[in-house]
Amino acid sequence: MENRKINLSNQVLYLGTIFQNSEINKINISSKDTSQKIIYYFCYDDQRNKKLTIYELINQNNSKVEQKIKYEIKYKEDIGNNNIHLIAKANLNNKIYLIFINDNPLIDLYAGIYDLEINKYFPIIIDNSNTNKKLKEIMREIPDKDYITILEQNKIFFFGGLIAQTKLRNNLLSHVIAIPNEEESKRISSRNDFLLNKSSIYFDIEKLDFEKQKFPENSLIPRYKLGGTSENGILYLLGGFTEIPNSNEENNNIYNYLQFTRLFDGKMHQFNIAKIEGENPKDMVDCDVFMIKNKFLISFSAFKYAKIWFFDILKNKGINIDLKEKIKFEEFNTENNFLRLINCDINEINGEMNIIIAKILYDENNIKFDIINKSFQIKNE
Repeated sequence: MENRKINLSNQVLYLGTIFQNSEINKINISSKDTSQKIIYYFCYDDQRNKKLTIYELINQNNSKVEQKIKYEIKYKEDIGNNNIHLIAKANLNNKIYLIFINDNPLIDLYAGIYDLEINKYFPIIIDNSNTNKKLKEIMREIPDKDYITILEQNKIFFFGGLIAQTKLRNNLLSHVIAIPNEEESKRISSRNDFLLNKSSIYFDIEKLDFEKQKFPENSLIPRYKLGGTSENGILYLLGGFTEIPNSNEENNNIYNYLQFTRLFDGKMHQFNIAKIEGENPKDMVDCDVFMIKNKFLISFSAFKYAKIWFFDILKNKGINIDLKEKIKFEEFNTENNFLRLINCDINEINGEMNIIIAKILYDENNIKFDIINKSFQIKNE
């Protein structure tokens, strides 16, 4: 069997942090905090091992992390299909919602809930019959790579990303439903073997079904490797590439703005570009985005170099922070070493930011984790 490397950016993802009474929280962390933190990551291997492994990382007193396997979801035994790919996850009330897709030889969706407290996986029944034409149509709009998902109002939204324009996928779907060329041209713009996704769909975890999310045409900037988050019904998107390169040369067309929209009563309003005083987000590619205290928006990216964009929502002011200059942090994403921001806290009294970064390393077919805890002063005048 082919011994393939795991793609750290796509297949090793943050699940959440448990802190006190087994609750997943956005925890307050300061440089003087001595409490035990239990962090959950999972690695899913679609190519070789065909399973999803949930790691438990215990980090106490900022010492070296203790790593162990919490749970494994085996595709064949637990889900009933060995040829599936994880396409979405969401955390809600200590339950991790997982959505999978199978695209060979038929296209089907699978879903399940992993209960973090009782450490057990429960499958969700989805109607994959050919009579479910709505679901089959929506499958055409599920991006294949470099997209994000955001949980808001019990809905898992898909934004951005690339859709593979392959004969296999087109042929498999053509017998299900045909989208008119006029509608297709509104939804996508193409480069080589991929399509830039312009649409938005969501999985309703109450109804356990997919739906299309309608919003005014051309209000959402199509891009991939973007970042986003939500708070109190407002969704934020930033960063990412707006064009697919025609060669192997690096694409420098990065969207250096913040977009937002409001979701109210099941309706999504038009996406707007935020008019920001100070600095707009710069070079935010494949970024991790957090909302802190409903006052601050934090985005971290290790593309080319490690950096943070700090946005004070109340003052409407943005600041770009180069971590190499600020805290002498030299590292950035490489093929076998990937950095992810997993938590952040702002001390409003002394103007200090504390960040916790997971350093994920691939070494001889093994995944290893380390936790980096850094604090520094920010200027938000």
